[in-house]
Amino acid sequence: MHGLEIRRVLRRLIIEGQARGEVSKDEPAQLVDVILACLEGLSMRMAYSDQGTQVQLPDAELILRLLGPNMSKEVGLASTHEWCTASSGLSRTTCTATL
Repeated sequence: MHGLEIRRVLRRLIIEGQARGEVSKDEPAQLVDVILACLEGLSMRMAYSDQGTQVQLPDAELILRLLGPNMSKEVGLASTHEWCTASSGLSRTTCTATL
């Protein structure tokens, strides 16, 4: 997937989540920027860390809270992965890699 396509997919998922009340009503383009900034920052952190050092990544719940309510608790889902698969239709493996 290329940059513009990723932005379109994220924007569509955000708008769908907003329609269901699962994502904050902030401007979708800004929320896309927040998500991409988090992913890019984490990628850079991993890329530039010492090879012998294990990088401690934040829990996916922390990142999801940037988008709105804590959906795994609010809709009764047991995990972030279940929220991802339920809201996006992606497989658990894809959600794990994405989150």
